[in-house]
Amino acid sequence: KQYYIESKKIGSKIKLIEIDSEFQNIIDNHATNINLILSGSSISIMQNLLVHKSPLYGRFKEKINLKPFTYMETKQMLKELSPNDLIAFYSVFGGCPYVLSKINIKKTLRQNIEDLILNGDGKLRDHINNNVINEFNNDVDLNIVLDAIKNGLKKYKDIERFCKYTTSGLLDKKIKKLIELGIIETKILINTDNKKK
Repeated sequence: KQYYIESKKIGSKIKLIEIDSEFQNIIDNHATNINLILSGSSISIMQNLLVHKSPLYGRFKEKINLKPFTYMETKQMLKELSPNDLIAFYSVFGGCPYVLSKINIKKTLRQNIEDLILNGDGKLRDHINNNVINEFNNDVDLNIVLDAIKNGLKKYKDIERFCKYTTSGLLDKKIKKLIELGIIETKILINTDNKKK
């Protein structure tokens, strides 16, 4: 049998009919020898499959967080670019294989940005909306934390004060999510005991 996710357009939104309980039924009652691989780009959707109340909770043997290509791996994919062009393209587009596959190496960096992102029907606009903007729309606090960082705050206590978080641990969760999205990174001083610094 083949199972798939059916989508129905409702107004301007796409509603995905969840089938994780169907997979649970297949795994628990029908499958004797099965390897099920679930892959997705939306971090929040994939993480929701791992939470305690999810029908698939406890049924994963391995969780892999695939990282984007490094500069050297990107070089293998875009071999025809000069070193200077490769640095420029990598700086703008990063190392996501899907994004890199849309680049037209016969065009300049500027032309690629215009074609793929700035044009209304650019091939990367949906990708950006689905994988970055939706994460922020679902969690307004992420924008508040980014505003704090954008305003030059780097210390944990300063960011916490700016965000007006009184709930213990809330900032930890938001920072962790921003790190998982690859938007920020933390650097810990080697000689400090306080890892939140």
